Amino acid sequence: MSSRSGKKGDWQARVQIIECRDLKGRGSGGASDPVVSVTCFGKKQSTNTIKNNLNPYFDETLFFEKRMVHGEMATSKCVVSVYDANAIKRNVMIGAYEFELGPIYDSENHEMYKQWVALSDITDTFEGVQGYMKLSIFVYGPGDEPVDHDEDEEDEDESTDLDSLVLMPPTIETEDWLLRVRCYKAEGIPKMDTFGSTDGFLKVAFAGNPPQSTKVCSKTTTPKWNQEISLPVALPCMSDNIRIELYDKDKGSADDLIATAFCSFKERQKLGASSKPFWLHFYGPPRKNHSENSIAMDMCKGNTEGSDWRGKVLVDIRAEKYDEPKLQVKAISSVADPKTTQYTMRFDLMEAVELPTSGEAVVEVIVGDKKVRSKFINVKKGHVGWYEQFPEESFTLPQDHGQLPDIFVVLYSKSKRQAGRHKDRIGYVRLTPDQYLKRNKPIKWELLTVDTLSSIYTEDMFPGFLLFNLELAESKTKLGKRAALEAPDLVPHELRCHLFQGRNIPAADDNGLSDPYVTVSFINCNRKSMKLDKTINPMWYETIVLPVDVPVDLDYCPDINVMVHDYDEHGGDDFLGRFSLNPRNVGASMPAEPTWFPLWTTDPELPEGELLVSFQLIPMDKTNKYQMPNTIQPKMKDANVDIALIGLRNLVPADAFGIKETWVEFDTGNRGEGVYITSQPSGEPSTKNPNHLEHLKLGVRLPVNPLFCPSLNISVFEKKKMRGNRLVGSGSVNLAQFVPWYTQEQLDALEEQKFAHGGKLDMSRTVEVSSSSSSSSSSSSSSSSSSSSSNYESDEEDEVLGDISLTSIHVEDEDDDDTTPLMEGSGVGSSRGRGKSNDEDIGTVEETTLGGVNDEAAGYGEDTLPVVKKELEKTLDDCLFQEYTLWRGKTKGLTKLERLRAKNSPEGTTRKRVGVCKAHVRVVDAKKKKGDKGLGKDLFEPKRVEVRLYILRGINLTPQDSNGLSDPYIVYGFGKNLTKDFDSLIKETLNPMFFQSYRIPMTLPGESVLKVQLWDWDQIGGDDLIGGTEIDLETRYFSDKWKGMGTKPKELRTLWNPASGSPQGKVEMFLEIIPEELAGKTKMKVIGPPEPQKFVFRVVVWGTEDVVFKDAESSDVFVTGQLGDLEKQSTDVHWKCTGKAVFNWRYVWDIEIPFENPRFTVTMWDKDLTSANDMIGQAVINFGGFFKKAYKYRSSQYLDRQWLELKHPNEDGVQGKIELTFNLLPESQAVDMPAGIGREEPNRNPHLEAPEREHVAPWRIDKRAGKWIQKQLFSHYMKKFIGAIVSMSLTYLITAYFMGIWPFKEKHEFPQFAPPPANNTSNNGGGNNGGGNNNGGGMAAGMFGGDDGWW
Repeated sequence: MSSRSGKKGDWQARVQIIECRDLKGRGSGGASDPVVSVTCFGKKQSTNTIKNNLNPYFDETLFFEKRMVHGEMATSKCVVSVYDANAIKRNVMIGAYEFELGPIYDSENHEMYKQWVALSDITDTFEGVQGYMKLSIFVYGPGDEPVDHDEDEEDEDESTDLDSLVLMPPTIETEDWLLRVRCYKAEGIPKMDTFGSTDGFLKVAFAGNPPQSTKVCSKTTTPKWNQEISLPVALPCMSDNIRIELYDKDKGSADDLIATAFCSFKERQKLGASSKPFWLHFYGPPRKNHSENSIAMDMCKGNTEGSDWRGKVLVDIRAEKYDEPKLQVKAISSVADPKTTQYTMRFDLMEAVELPTSGEAVVEVIVGDKKVRSKFINVKKGHVGWYEQFPEESFTLPQDHGQLPDIFVVLYSKSKRQAGRHKDRIGYVRLTPDQYLKRNKPIKWELLTVDTLSSIYTEDMFPGFLLFNLELAESKTKLGKRAALEAPDLVPHELRCHLFQGRNIPAADDNGLSDPYVTVSFINCNRKSMKLDKTINPMWYETIVLPVDVPVDLDYCPDINVMVHDYDEHGGDDFLGRFSLNPRNVGASMPAEPTWFPLWTTDPELPEGELLVSFQLIPMDKTNKYQMPNTIQPKMKDANVDIALIGLRNLVPADAFGIKETWVEFDTGNRGEGVYITSQPSGEPSTKNPNHLEHLKLGVRLPVNPLFCPSLNISVFEKKKMRGNRLVGSGSVNLAQFVPWYTQEQLDALEEQKFAHGGKLDMSRTVEVSSSSSSSSSSSSSSSSSSSSSNYESDEEDEVLGDISLTSIHVEDEDDDDTTPLMEGSGVGSSRGRGKSNDEDIGTVEETTLGGVNDEAAGYGEDTLPVVKKELEKTLDDCLFQEYTLWRGKTKGLTKLERLRAKNSPEGTTRKRVGVCKAHVRVVDAKKKKGDKGLGKDLFEPKRVEVRLYILRGINLTPQDSNGLSDPYIVYGFGKNLTKDFDSLIKETLNPMFFQSYRIPMTLPGESVLKVQLWDWDQIGGDDLIGGTEIDLETRYFSDKWKGMGTKPKELRTLWNPASGSPQGKVEMFLEIIPEELAGKTKMKVIGPPEPQKFVFRVVVWGTEDVVFKDAESSDVFVTGQLGDLEKQSTDVHWKCTGKAVFNWRYVWDIEIPFENPRFTVTMWDKDLTSANDMIGQAVINFGGFFKKAYKYRSSQYLDRQWLELKHPNEDGVQGKIELTFNLLPESQAVDMPAGIGREEPNRNPHLEAPEREHVAPWRIDKRAGKWIQKQLFSHYMKKFIGAIVSMSLTYLITAYFMGIWPFKEKHEFPQFAPPPANNTSNNGGGNNGGGNNNGGGMAAGMFGGDDGWW
């Protein structure tokens, strides 16, 4: 399905949050605990929280999925917000950024890859840049596959200059702008409330700002707000659509969205101050529909085109540079309306054809809030002829043509059973001012757009064509004299439709086929072709003749309409498709060649199937001049279709009773004539994967001109008891690529004609059929056109559309040697350049390390394997056989129950792939039999082999658990015989490193589709399928390219889940196929991640300088360091630091390399006892290259003492410097050179001296008392006091001695104490506790001695 179609599909957005830098600190102390929240598709997810880091590294991917139409995705936004996480209080916004997903999807690879953006505070609390974020956003629609990228080399710097390793914020020059949306008033808005009023208000959103609303004007359809909404915008900005929503306020229930309009921010920038008030028009569902269903809501949201006018709003939108812009809503004065002028409208209504209803029809013209209506006219066989000339209508509209509304021309029908004014809205034509202001434009039949809200709407409803002429011009402009409107004169003609064949007609029956017939309709006349049974590649070769009366003026002539239906015995026939042709392009002569016309149902851009047709339009009086050809069959040639039937694979039974023996029938569309061939029934080695291994030859007649070449139809049947034969599935082969007499020039001409007509249909000649959608059935067929001689030679370009991929095998008959046995040599006969050379290298193979399987590990391993960044089979184009997809189910004619069951299928149909037919097909000229050696017999001999499967890792798996992660494990096997390897289970990861290998014995040819799946383990309940991939081993086994590879490459395979149309991640793997006789002699490859090496990472924090003060005149400084996600380590505190701090402190981490996140974060703090610590500054150092070098050489790496500047995003300039030493040592070397954490023993390598600091911790009372005493003892006055005491004491002692009053003249006896312990000798004051006989010296030592003494 086209991702741009109107159908709903599965859309996925992946948001990879890589890292942030220089985030503003929002917490107390200037720190933050960052967490990233992403809102997308109406859902919200968050990353993990990283504590105390202004430069956090996340590397987390968040997944969002929603089933919706392309238009809704294109208007969806992704808002990425960074918060400071709080445990109790609400998280605080740091900054945010808004992305529009539509432009991202339209970018190369549907992605925005590793982009830096500047964050702004959308709460308008803080101004300027609030930090930077690096992220990737990937948007995938139905069938889109992710592209694998080479990882950048950011971690490769092996410099010894510390400054070069510091991660700096990106250089993004930002500008502050202010978006002013002045909302004055509205007119003509619908009556939304029960009593015929509306409580209207506007809501404006842009650039991640929270939506801002005007006041509510109650009970009026002409509200007047006179308010200005101001939104700050930081440029560069990745949003452009200013979203303006018109609401009706409801009390007690959700407000009603009336309509949505968008304005371009870039266009408003260009206008600048010259902007003036203008009318902004709103469109949505019809006025009586108040958004009760999803279709109407999509119109109201602007996701799909609105089908009616819903009012206008007078606004003035300005974008201008502005210092310190603020988010606000304020009152403003009213303004005068834009200048108006009188306009005159002329409307001439002629006819409508192909209408889907009966009864009466009426047409309304809607110009803003004005309507004019035609007469009610009866519908006869889908045709209505009004030829009504509306009176000239006068309208007062804006003088500025850019403010004019779109005009709607709406067709209604009213059946006889519908009483009163009720009528059904069938379809409409929406005309923009550029369309209806054109003068003198020709009359044109307009295709009506079906109204999906009509009560009679069905998915395949065709609304018809309408012929009218509408002119609108300013009244002062003279429109000229208005001619009377009359039905045109008619001339009898004969229309001949030469119907040749159809290809890939949509299936409308459960068996995957149809019973098609064609209806040709032209000017109220229609004729049908014969009905063909059970085919989607019908061969009619008949001419349909219609007698018609054609207007002389062909402007009044409707298109020739060709419709295909499926015949049903019970109930109405199912509509399969149509195409239209302007009769001006049809001549009287029979064209030299017919043309392939794509079929479509409601949208010409979404074709499905095609018809080969030509036309003649001949005046009735000249039909004898243009004789009817006896036959329209092309020239034919006898040929043999050789089919080497390998077998059927992955058959899906049609009921719960399974499949028994099956057989295959081949025909070229003329099975009713007995031209077909049938294989033998088979059910071995299994009924779902039977081998046939037989050679079939079908004699056919093929056209000389490749334009007419039919398809080879494949039908697989099974025998059912009591029910006869039943069709299991069907497919087709494009024979043109195998016919030997078609030249390369002829096929190239098809290629050129295809591109000339736009390439709308997939006419690929590749025989490899995708299984992703039902439309892939067309990929096995192609159109061909010939410039060689035939019954039909023409200079016209045939409509042959789609890509042609010449990758299949073709064997050309030569007179001397028809072909080479295909099991010998290259495996391919002569292909006249249609296939790629077998010597061609696989273009996507690159050399990479076997061990390098993640970003951090890349570069660590030594062994190498080539790598293919997609499924390997996409590079193999030389397989001896082709695969032809078998289908069952229908795309048209679904019942309500079938539509309900198919609601969640990618295509919304019951058609599905039910198996594959493997065969080698070639076409041989029946007259040339010399040298026909055919295929080698080895192809039909089953052989025992051993498959060796190596699963390396999963990549970006979609999360299955509520924590945003999965617990993946591997499941592998064939069919339903799957093995669950619970030993491979890895918990809580989206990028599991499996490195598991398996031996799988099997037989080839045989059941060959190897399934590799990843499942999410759940402790409670059943496990969940993450995604899977399927590998056809026979494709490789029978490929010479595969055999010639030698070392088999790794491949990145996309994982898919049947419940979603979006990719579910990738798996990296490789496999080998080894003959059984060699398996015992060949060892399994040893796989695994790079062998981890043990290292010790040491960091010495020496000291700081130029530290800013966080307290009055100092800071209490300490430093933390963290390596990756390992435990954070901290120095002690240098109290009362006045700029320089000394630590002499060592951090030590035992690590293994490869190391997941080799980033070292160093943070300087100010210690606070009663509040949160203050962050002074921070820096992040990337040691990726440093670690890789150590791993590579198994040696130590050393960065000697270097100064590092620390900064804080909240402050200007450098906040301090820190001196560091880094040493990374192998574990063995670290044992020989031990070192403790901090200053603990062993305090070596290097020895770290305890720093001498003036100030101590506030809680050390002993130290503080000692210092007080020390201070008091040596203060100036204390010195004088002690000096006086000493002088007085000496004077007293001298005087006493000479006067005979010496106090110690007599000997005194002292009391005896117990002797000190033997080991406590007299130390004259040196003891730790003052003990021993030291005459009091111990006390002094206890008070003043030691490292912790008061001194």
